[in-house]
Amino acid sequence: MRATGDCFQANGRAFMRRIDAGARNVVLVHGEVTGKGRIEGVKHGHAWIEESIGGAVFVRSFANGGDLFVDRDSYYELGRIGENVHRYDAAAFRQRVLEHGHWGPWDLVTSTGL
Repeated sequence: MRATGDCFQANGRAFMRRIDAGARNVVLVHGEVTGKGRIEGVKHGHAWIEESIGGAVFVRSFANGGDLFVDRDSYYELGRIGENVHRYDAAAFRQRVLEHGHWGPWDLVTSTGL
């Protein structure tokens, strides 16, 4: 199986735009999700943005040209996301991009290597 998504780049760019616009309640997340549909059950790396709004946390994802906005609990349930997640604030994001020269993943190691 070959990775075909653009989630790390698309959400990294969107995260950068939110930071540049002055958002302070936002983090970029790299995590292990469990696939659905044609990749049912396959654990793989994914990226998304979490933003706190009025005491609640929401997920935004711009992968593959999409624009998803949903509450974090629903997103984690749908993606069967466990504890294998890494959150990056603005400073950590900038450091990782400069250090590695790409959008990620940087620290995420999935059980399948995908």
